[in-house]
Amino acid sequence: MEINKTYPFLTSLRGYAALMVFLIHGGTFLRDQNFILQGLVDYGKFGVEVFFIISAVTLSLSIHNTKKFNFFHYLKRRFWRIAPVYFLVCIICFAFAGSISGGVYERTLFHIQPYDLQDLFYHFTFLSLFNQQYQDTLVGVEWTIPLEFFYYLLIPVFYFLAKKSRWFLTIPVVLGIYLYFHQNIFLPIYITRFGSGDWSIEKFLSIYAMGVLGFFCIFIFSKRKEKKLFKRIYPYLLSTVFLAFLLFYLNNHMSPNEIKMIIFGLFIAIYAIYFKSKLYNSVNKKLVKKIIENIDITLLLFLFLLYTQFQYNKAPELITGFFSIVLIAILIQGGTLHRIIFENRIAMHIGKISYSFYLFHIIIITLFLKLNIQNLYINFALIFIVTLILSTISQKYIEQYFLNKYAKSKR
Repeated sequence: MEINKTYPFLTSLRGYAALMVFLIHGGTFLRDQNFILQGLVDYGKFGVEVFFIISAVTLSLSIHNTKKFNFFHYLKRRFWRIAPVYFLVCIICFAFAGSISGGVYERTLFHIQPYDLQDLFYHFTFLSLFNQQYQDTLVGVEWTIPLEFFYYLLIPVFYFLAKKSRWFLTIPVVLGIYLYFHQNIFLPIYITRFGSGDWSIEKFLSIYAMGVLGFFCIFIFSKRKEKKLFKRIYPYLLSTVFLAFLLFYLNNHMSPNEIKMIIFGLFIAIYAIYFKSKLYNSVNKKLVKKIIENIDITLLLFLFLLYTQFQYNKAPELITGFFSIVLIAILIQGGTLHRIIFENRIAMHIGKISYSFYLFHIIIITLFLKLNIQNLYINFALIFIVTLILSTISQKYIEQYFLNKYAKSKR
């Protein structure tokens, strides 16, 4: 069953994820304005989890729509999608010994000297993923790129095994959640390991597995008109099993607020996928239709805002991934607020350039710090505008150029 429809909101979600990361790096002064902004700014660092979920969903969608999947062409396209801008930014930061980026902190922490060729080697080969000493020493945000590339290798495996047996992905999801809470487990794949493993492979296994599982539940299973009751209620059963696991086995690892978020989020997702259209078609009053149409996105955004205000959250990465999947489940159903918030031109454009925006913003922030502009609001606005312009140029003349030249014909 091919899915031909495009989903603009997935692009906008990337834009909002990029803005979250931008906020935590460039808008820290905003957190002193009020408690709501403080929570939103601090939560910005979890924008990378939104990126990871979207990657898992969109790549699953791409693989699903490919008539004859070719792993070599798939990997080739993925490489040319991320490598050119990533290599360029790494070279720029290396040339200035990391002094124009956020990599200075990590360089100092691990006593890495300027122009260390090992540093460049680990980045260019994506092997920095396996040596935390070199994970974030050039740009300041590049730790996500080798991690993303590693999971590019696993997403097709997740997809085809899940396609063969719909229960398969419960294994990496549950295993990933366990590893998330037990990051000090030493996996043999690691050559060198420093610190707590905050940027390790195992920490994000659950995120990527949840993304692929979310694709199947939202795009495939929920749309099948199957006669057997067991197959029809599979998403309900899976949600129940997943929720029970979180509630009973990991109860001590998650805060009560996070457990409540998961329960309410599941109810919202089930409403959006299974009951919303039926309720919408059963009433005639326009006001009631509008409420039915938009109540799901309103409640989820309220839950998200509420969660950013909680203190001592124990599993923010997992909850962010969960929120992202529920949001996608809601947005695919459509609605007025959905289109206004997630299909507007600004969000779509930032989403389109989000990769370059993500890599360049930390350099621009560091350069503007050297200018010492006193008005923080003007400084913030100038950083955003310059990053926006530079990222637009980068997306058009670097990202798109290499994709068209080396990977245009294949997915």
